[in-house]
Amino acid sequence: MTENEEKYRKLVDTSNDPIFTININGEYLFMNEAAARQLGGKPSDFHGKRLQDIFPQELAQKHLYAIREVIQNNKPWSGETITEVNGQPRWYSMNIHPVMDESGRVLYAQSVAHEITELKLAQIQLENQRKNLEGLVAERTKELDEKNLQLQEEIQEKAVVEEELRATNEDFMREIQERAAIEEELRTTNEQLKNEILKRDEVEKALLDEKNLSETIINSLPGVFFMFSSQGRLVKWNQNFEDVTGFTREEMDDRSPVDFFEGRDVELVAGRVQEVFEKGAAQLEAKLLTKNGLKTPYYFMGRLAKIHNVPYLVGHGTDISELKAIQEELSLKNLVFESSISANHTSDNNSRITHVNPAFLKLWGYKTKMK
Repeated sequence: MTENEEKYRKLVDTSNDPIFTININGEYLFMNEAAARQLGGKPSDFHGKRLQDIFPQELAQKHLYAIREVIQNNKPWSGETITEVNGQPRWYSMNIHPVMDESGRVLYAQSVAHEITELKLAQIQLENQRKNLEGLVAERTKELDEKNLQLQEEIQEKAVVEEELRATNEDFMREIQERAAIEEELRTTNEQLKNEILKRDEVEKALLDEKNLSETIINSLPGVFFMFSSQGRLVKWNQNFEDVTGFTREEMDDRSPVDFFEGRDVELVAGRVQEVFEKGAAQLEAKLLTKNGLKTPYYFMGRLAKIHNVPYLVGHGTDISELKAIQEELSLKNLVFESSISANHTSDNNSRITHVNPAFLKLWGYKTKMK
């Protein structure tokens, strides 16, 4: 194994995200520590096992279909998927791509997964809380409407009584008694109204507590969280978004998605935003522009959410600077290997040559790379 391959293998093994390779028959060829740990074992426990040996039949067939699509069509696949680990549902953001030999033949598929279970559970919890709050508000509003109607009827009745008293003027004492009775009704109604106002204050306090809980959940999410209206206005974000970009809360208010990018990323971001509102979800890699002009590569995911039947774009972004740096380092080392004037080659554990550079071909008189 070359130094580059060794570094890459260590990077994969120490990654917190599950990474594995699998062939067209659904047989695991490799699995890193993170993937094995989430399945409740060690990498060696799953080497050679098939999807059907680990997951329920229906779920295994679904995963196998996606793997075969990637291998047979030689096209990568990205998206969200739900799986089952130890009897519990878990959500992942998956990136599956084909791995080919030097002749271009697809050997197997490699998958990199990022668990988003906490985000999904938070979204489900927020949705349930929203429904509960809507039910409470609707119930209290109905009660207030009924009380208001009752109060209007009582006021009308009072007006009729007073008009009759003024018109007839037949029995002053009876008028006083009737008026006292009406005033007593009004006092009772006013007391009821005060009680309703107190109840409404309690509902408003509960709504405020729920809002504070939602803010706490949002601010505890990793990376940057954001929520845009269909008009492109930033309506909600977490504290980490302010910390990363350097903008104040006043500066963040009413900003549009493209205000955080520049260059070709502006058109790319605008297209993905439109895709969310049209198709329901989108993802991309782009460089997030900070207040002081720094650009940081991020991986963004956005989904369509409707609140009170109003569409919003809700999503989050993850800093991928370290991953990009590693990729650039590997590309540079490969370029040095290929462009070296020295004849270089790499071999496997069986001393079979696996890769040579142009200087090696020239030295030994080969016209094409050795197979």
